[in-house]
Amino acid sequence: VELARDGSVVRQAIVPLPQGAVAEGVVKDGDALAGALVRLHGELYSLRRSVPVVVSVSPALVYTQVFSLPYLSDDALEEAARLNLRMLSPSDAASSYMDWQRVGEGSHEPGAPLEALGAFADSAAIGAYHAALKRAGFIQVAIEFGSLSLARVVRAAPGLDQAGPYAVVGAGEDGVTFLILKDGSPYFTRFIGWKDIAGTGRTAEESRAGVTMERFREAVGMEVRRLLDFYRSRWGGTIGKALVMNVTSGKDLALWIKNDFSLEVFVLGGYQELDKSWLVAAGAALRGIVPRAEDRFISLSPVGTEAQFLRNRARRFVSLWARAAYAVGGITLAGYAGLDALAAYR
Repeated sequence: VELARDGSVVRQAIVPLPQGAVAEGVVKDGDALAGALVRLHGELYSLRRSVPVVVSVSPALVYTQVFSLPYLSDDALEEAARLNLRMLSPSDAASSYMDWQRVGEGSHEPGAPLEALGAFADSAAIGAYHAALKRAGFIQVAIEFGSLSLARVVRAAPGLDQAGPYAVVGAGEDGVTFLILKDGSPYFTRFIGWKDIAGTGRTAEESRAGVTMERFREAVGMEVRRLLDFYRSRWGGTIGKALVMNVTSGKDLALWIKNDFSLEVFVLGGYQELDKSWLVAAGAALRGIVPRAEDRFISLSPVGTEAQFLRNRARRFVSLWARAAYAVGGITLAGYAGLDALAAYR
């Protein structure tokens, strides 16, 4: 999805992945993925054009945790956040990409501790996407995950009270995402794949097709209760609203959550003319229209968002002046040739 600066949809395209190219969010066949990305590139732009993109990967690849930070200057805050990330990392920091972003900045008192959302992902799993994107002519400026993308779409939704808090349930092609949104920021996120819900060893697609309504409600109900209990124990108070984003029967799921948990429930159907199956892509595209120098969101990427932005800008600057030099050189050469021909004629 590409959006204009005002958020309107400019263009969109979809290309199916070959069977087995990606499973449970993990790239299994890099060549097949790269081939699909080349076709996607060709659907939207000239293949000679390098296209900067924000990529949203499956939440199954990402571990998240909220932590607190003292009120510090920006440089000291970054250092403190990085130290916290290394301490919280569920695996060896050397083999992980990790990043953080502030949450709920508008809701804390001046001088009070800040809250941050940290995210961690295996560098090899993310690197496989980076390599395939590069082969297809996409310049990845940020890699986020589905939970962040969905939260951004919620913030863009008209008519929703952004103060929240909301318990968000998003059922997608690969599984179900659970979120706590407060002041428009994701405070807690959890993902459960269809294989875990179905309790089978089959693929995600087969598991999703075979999940019974009883098993689905049991799994979703347990996770919603966890969201409500976590919010109560961490911040006090209760969550009174829920937001459902479902690729299939969103209204049925919303009605069940409303009756079982006595929550005020809203359904998010899509983004502008895009239907609900495009919500994650639309959320990533919304990040794409944020000026790169102002992008302070999580990016699980080999290159930081700001560094990639500066690198791309330098590359374009050099390319522009190289073309200008060739043009000036060509005009000068043509001028000398004309003068030489004129002198020879005389």
